[in-house]
Amino acid sequence: EAAGYKALVVTVDTPVAGIRYANVRNHFQFSLKLPNVESLNVKSYMNAPNTASTTWKHIDWLRSLTKMPVVVKGILTVDDAREAVKHGVAGIWVSNHGGRQLDTVPAPVSLKLLDRMLIY
Repeated sequence: EAAGYKALVVTVDTPVAGIRYANVRNHFQFSLKLPNVESLNVKSYMNAPNTASTTWKHIDWLRSLTKMPVVVKGILTVDDAREAVKHGVAGIWVSNHGGRQLDTVPAPVSLKLLDRMLIY
């Protein structure tokens, strides 16, 4: 909030990133130089081990820490959309990460979820 952000977007569908072989071959190094995030130590976050243990309790906890709207990115089912609403999220971002992380996930445009939502 102090950095001027307007919302907190939490990716919920890709707890563990896929291996990007082109990045490995090219010795890609993550570097981000943005004045409003320098103190957040983004590089160590990006290189930290990830976990698949995120739950709705984590979303509740994040909501308790901020006045900003919390948006969940990666919702792909009607049941998860309903659960997100129950937990007070301000928005749902339907996404499959462009299919880069999980080969078997459906394209968001093919989901029944989209028939029941206002799309922006």
